[in-house]
Amino acid sequence: MISVMFSVRRKKELSVSEFHEYWRNVHGPLVSAHAAVLGIRRYVQHHGVPGRITDALGRARGTDVPFDGVAQVYFDDLEAMLAAGRSPAGRAAMEELVADEARFIDFATSSILLADEVVLAER
Repeated sequence: MISVMFSVRRKKELSVSEFHEYWRNVHGPLVSAHAAVLGIRRYVQHHGVPGRITDALGRARGTDVPFDGVAQVYFDDLEAMLAAGRSPAGRAAMEELVADEARFIDFATSSILLADEVVLAER
């Protein structure tokens, strides 16, 4: 299993609640609508929980401003992920998703990671 993880920060003009509302109720369904053509096996949104505990965790580790959330997009393997970009329908779907992300994500302060998942503990 391979995953792409997007650690995202909201655009400055959006409140925390506006960001989470849009991400969950507009962008999430859009990703789901394109999942088959893009070969997505699983899509998970991790919405940040702002507040004192998050702030304290960050201070304890000396980290920067927390992300507003993390999205994980899972594919069977790297080839399955790359195959989506080879079809016109896959390219169109990716263009639509990136254009939508530009509405609520600050790309300059966000990050992306392509990862090979290694499960070390599971209950």
